[in-house]
Amino acid sequence: MESQPSRLRLIKELLRLGRNGELRMDDLILATRADEECLDTTIKAFEDGGFLHRLGDRILLDREGKIRLLVMGCELGGDVEELGRLIGWMDFEILIQKALEAYGYKVIHAFRFSHGKRRWEVDLLALRNPFILCIDCKHMLRRQGSSLKRGAEHNNARAKSLGESLESLEEKLSINSWKRALILPIIVSLLAPPFQEYKGCPIVPILKLRNFLSELGGYIDSFRTLSFERDAQGMWRGENLP
Repeated sequence: MESQPSRLRLIKELLRLGRNGELRMDDLILATRADEECLDTTIKAFEDGGFLHRLGDRILLDREGKIRLLVMGCELGGDVEELGRLIGWMDFEILIQKALEAYGYKVIHAFRFSHGKRRWEVDLLALRNPFILCIDCKHMLRRQGSSLKRGAEHNNARAKSLGESLESLEEKLSINSWKRALILPIIVSLLAPPFQEYKGCPIVPILKLRNFLSELGGYIDSFRTLSFERDAQGMWRGENLP
């Protein structure tokens, strides 16, 4: 079980059989046709590494464990789209949401709004006074720079439209008491991207999101942060918008 193809196959079966968060060891042995003793050793190593939990004949997989197994599978040569289908986009987005909530953000899924003649949708909108994070979730993202660049440009435009719509959205967003809003477009990717930002939009791999959030206040000025403040009449005004 220590060769790369065998370990990759094991990861695929763990994700497939554990799609609902739980599988049985007997089913894994049958699916992989592996020697039980060798399989026990590898599963123990995965457990020690925090990828999964084992309770007797049951193997438990939480969302973060699934993501970590998926990333390992990609590092072993697995196809990201094939592996990505085994976890599902909802697992990916909920894991991002949990990370945001752990840092005190209120999260809105699939937030829709209109600006001018165009309608926009944000995968996840995260709010914590004065921050508004406009997050684009790239679940099936390959390491192709061109798609990342297009995604960053689109997210930058979406974040700007959101800022220019604050007056009509403040009740819906529950930011009536805010004096200032800092809007940051972010891409959260499944895999490590070939570059960390494009045109000021940070691109953060999911496994580094918690570190990014913990350090956000220290380097937010390095990114394309759109700043809005209330004027004396209580209206939202943008500062130095591109």
